[in-house]
Amino acid sequence: MADLVVDDNLKKRFTQFDDIANVTGDLQSKIEEINDQNKKGGGESDEYAKAYHKQVDDATQNLSDLVDRVREFFANTADSGKNASDQFSKTEDEAATVASQW
Repeated sequence: MADLVVDDNLKKRFTQFDDIANVTGDLQSKIEEINDQNKKGGGESDEYAKAYHKQVDDATQNLSDLVDRVREFFANTADSGKNASDQFSKTEDEAATVASQW
């Protein structure tokens, strides 16, 4: 039977996904700022403003939503990875305890 070996750095490696999620969150905030500036700077009442907003508003909102979903994915990956690492560590500890009692 093959041994299951857990890398000591596993939990640390999953924290990198938190870092990526944070950077992605910062990017999403910048996109929101740009979207707000586009809405203000594009005007409102003339035909050019309406055409501009028709082209830009939905696209930048969709981009913002997409980046936020990517951020959520990385954050969830970090949490799940840390939980898995904790489970591996707990299982190793329990196995060592049981083995020492034999």
